[in-house]
Amino acid sequence: MTQQSGKGSLWDGVLSAVQSPGGARASEPFSEQLQRVVSRHIAAEESSITRYQKLQADINDPVVKMLLSELLTDETHHHGMLKRMEAQLEAELGEKASGPFSGSAGDIEPDVRATALAELKDLGEHESAGASHLHDLAKQARSAGSDLLGLLLDSLATDSEKHHRLLGFIEKRIRA
Repeated sequence: MTQQSGKGSLWDGVLSAVQSPGGARASEPFSEQLQRVVSRHIAAEESSITRYQKLQADINDPVVKMLLSELLTDETHHHGMLKRMEAQLEAELGEKASGPFSGSAGDIEPDVRATALAELKDLGEHESAGASHLHDLAKQARSAGSDLLGLLLDSLATDSEKHHRLLGFIEKRIRA
């Protein structure tokens, strides 16, 4: 297998961010190690999804059911993302013709680019301010005696922080 490392490939972001826990094996390219790790995470997510589903079916507490539902939604989303990453890695390693992230960013008309960049900036600021506000509300909820509302508000804030990071990446890609 050969590793592709063209501009815009999954490797641009992933290889610079992911560290191999035990260091790379001399006989195995990092791309193959990463593919193996992603495959293991897919199997682990599948197991977690099944376990969350069983717990949700077995437990009648409405708060626990709601929290398990949130976890199940996240795990299902993570599983889908990992499957798309696996398909892209297979494409970049030459095992498939193309992957879900293959192709160029495409041409964007200058007026569309300007509008999109302004929207992305505004949305990013909204997400960042929202995250900060939600964290503050979570502290207030805990002070008022509601650990559950504090937990939920912090979870929403964390999602807003993730959205802010994703919007920043989109903005960077559109500028390029």
